[in-house]
Amino acid sequence: MFIKKLTSLSLPTKVFLGTTLAYASYTTYIYTVTNYHIEIRENDYYTKLIKSNGNLTHTNDKSSQKCAGDRSVSPEEIIRDTKLQALLVNGRFENPFREYRQQTVFEFLAMRVIELFDWATTSGKKGGLPDSEEELRKNLPVFLPDLELLRNNHLGKETSIDDKHENNEGHWFWPLSSSSKSVLPELANRLCFTWFGQSCSLVQISNISFLLDPIFSDHLIDPTLGPKRITPSPVDLETLLNKVLVPEFIMVSHNHPDHLDAHSIKLIGNKSTWIVPAGMRHYLAKKGIYNTIEMNWWDRVEIEVPQLSSSFDVEKNETLVDSKTKDKYEVVCVPAMHWSGRHVTDTNKSLWCSFIILKNGHSVFFHCGDTGYSNELFKTIGHLYSPIKFAALPIGQYCPQWHQKPRHINPTEAVDIMEDLKVHKMVGVHWGTFVLSSETYLEPKLMLEKLAKVHKKLNGIMTPQFGQTIVMDMSKMDYERDDDVEVIRNGKCLVHR
Repeated sequence: MFIKKLTSLSLPTKVFLGTTLAYASYTTYIYTVTNYHIEIRENDYYTKLIKSNGNLTHTNDKSSQKCAGDRSVSPEEIIRDTKLQALLVNGRFENPFREYRQQTVFEFLAMRVIELFDWATTSGKKGGLPDSEEELRKNLPVFLPDLELLRNNHLGKETSIDDKHENNEGHWFWPLSSSSKSVLPELANRLCFTWFGQSCSLVQISNISFLLDPIFSDHLIDPTLGPKRITPSPVDLETLLNKVLVPEFIMVSHNHPDHLDAHSIKLIGNKSTWIVPAGMRHYLAKKGIYNTIEMNWWDRVEIEVPQLSSSFDVEKNETLVDSKTKDKYEVVCVPAMHWSGRHVTDTNKSLWCSFIILKNGHSVFFHCGDTGYSNELFKTIGHLYSPIKFAALPIGQYCPQWHQKPRHINPTEAVDIMEDLKVHKMVGVHWGTFVLSSETYLEPKLMLEKLAKVHKKLNGIMTPQFGQTIVMDMSKMDYERDDDVEVIRNGKCLVHR
């Protein structure tokens, strides 16, 4: 009887049922194989941990310690080398975390239906957006970035406390006097962070510039269908590249459209070095980009940088490089709990990650990108690379929790990561730019500000302003007190002291 009913179905119905069954079988297979590999890794971890503990009980004399190969291996290093390695299943990357739950097309479609109901019940004002642009800009102000400061940092020049508005012979920047007395941290110890929206930011460590997850377009997928930005970029990419600086490095955490737009790829091209996770080099090569560094989880690479001199010759207008004071910059690619894909067909074909930038062996900056929260993951990263001076952590796109939790963190989890990594200061990003989930557009900011008060770190747990530059001294990491903050350069900069 059942067979007869199946044979009597129309061809479109048969195709639909066959496709659904095939997809359900495939996702079940991926889930089963992924969990099988996770179990193997857990067994491998416990085996190596027992072996390491056994070696530790043999003897405590130094000569024996040198002979015992596993003696200096910590549990976190064993976790890194076993449980937290990138996982490939059937040619695609999968998450090796117990906390992760794979999103199926069924869940994706269910969320689109829920969003349609939300849209209908809110009169099209998803995310609690106000009716007027004026009110939106009042709640989400946009600052013109301090282009002079950013450019001078890039050139290895000092910048005065005053923001001079005059231009010189049609140029953007007024020449600085050699007698200008700066109140900024000295350039060798200066870290500047400027937020352009979502996770897109410019990080300057001394004179080295990193552009993170570039997205300057006013939409993600289609100019008409959107999703459209609710806050414009404080500066367009053409201006940044042509009149301010070309960053030495472009750092991309994963290939989602809200972390990398096609327009940025085209404009930047091979002018900068692209630092990307495994699998993305092939995608960029198809776009004509060959100046790339591709990294797998836990890779650590030294990057070539223009050196900052210990002095600047004003008369010759050039830097004086002392070979004895050369700085060493490194990038570490660390795991994140997320996924990748720009289209349906390329899901998880490339890896996703976070990055740590080190200067002279010290962890200076943590670029998180996107991630869900895993206690084991972040405590392991913290053990291996803490303390970290500064971190940009995502705080938006977390509702509804049942759907978003495996892939995105909320403000509370962002502060948990801050503590796991022993981060001195953090900014919450990935909010206020697009409406991509069901929390209201200001909720992430308000929640993080409340947490800052609870932790008594009003200037250590921050929600940045669009375009405003945060300046801090990398040599100062006092966890016992919150920094004082001074607004300078016509309100374009916040200097932490």
